Amino acid sequence: MNRHLGNSEDGGGAPKRPLAILAICVVVLIGAIVWGWLPDREPSMESLVNAALTAGDSAQRVRAVLALGQMRADGGGAMAPYMRKVADESKDPEVMAIAILTLDNVSDPEGLPRYFAALENESPKVRERGWLAIKRNAPPLAEGFTFSPNALPATRAAVVIKLRERLESLRKQDADKGARGTRAIR
Repeated sequence: MNRHLGNSEDGGGAPKRPLAILAICVVVLIGAIVWGWLPDREPSMESLVNAALTAGDSAQRVRAVLALGQMRADGGGAMAPYMRKVADESKDPEVMAIAILTLDNVSDPEGLPRYFAALENESPKVRERGWLAIKRNAPPLAEGFTFSPNALPATRAAVVIKLRERLESLRKQDADKGARGTRAIR
């Protein structure tokens, strides 16, 4: 009898060579996945936001917000709206502090409302990040003020009220000077 691989003349069924090649390809593909030979697909910004807001434990949420912060190919502009969402919606103080810090680092022009919200957060770390972001992104606003994230709530609230009053005053000045292009606050 003639029993060569792939010879179906003897009634032994379909050729076996293509099946063997397919099995080898499957094994190689599984090996490539297991040992990381294939290029990693970068997670989407949406999936990182979702993980930063809803992952099961704090460590996973922190990893997600840090990964989101690394997506700065164009100076942060593309990542900033996603990071704002994390800053606005996170209940995890560590994640919120990282989001505020990241928005501060990319000088997000829409970060100021989030920095003010951070000043009123229950976490001293978040309050500290908010104050640092205000000082770095709006120096005329912070000038002459001291904010202690560990101060009594009434003391912190009084400073925030005065900062908001200063902000309105600076915005009014900016509106008056708008045609000259000398804006103090973004």
